[in-house]
Amino acid sequence: MDTTCTKSQVDAIHHYFPSVNPIELLRSGFLSFNIAQVSISNDITCLEQELRLIEPLLRKIRHRRDRILQDIACYKSILAPIRRLPREVLLEIFGHLSSRSDICDGPWVLGHVCSTWRMISTSCPCLRLKFASHHVAVPYS
Repeated sequence: MDTTCTKSQVDAIHHYFPSVNPIELLRSGFLSFNIAQVSISNDITCLEQELRLIEPLLRKIRHRRDRILQDIACYKSILAPIRRLPREVLLEIFGHLSSRSDICDGPWVLGHVCSTWRMISTSCPCLRLKFASHHVAVPYS
């Protein structure tokens, strides 16, 4: 993990202040081409240089933001209400679901939700019995 302080890196960049205000210059309708052209070209060069310094920092910040968002999502998942249900309640729910006649609603589907549900759905003999009692026709290729 890169522990370099991004704030200090941003602060270390010399912020260039243009010699002329481009908005005011555009609104005035006045452009002394021979005087302003050199200043404007210099401003463009300096601003592009500052932009080249900022781009890598921006990528670092975006990468850090993405990692933080992933961490937040993981923590929210841990706090999800479904995780507070006792195993017995989940087994009751799983039992109702697996009592349907549709082969696609069996305990093996529940086992694909998360590792906890897989452990519960495969460890309960009553769910395994329901799974075994379904007849699955597998077509030959």
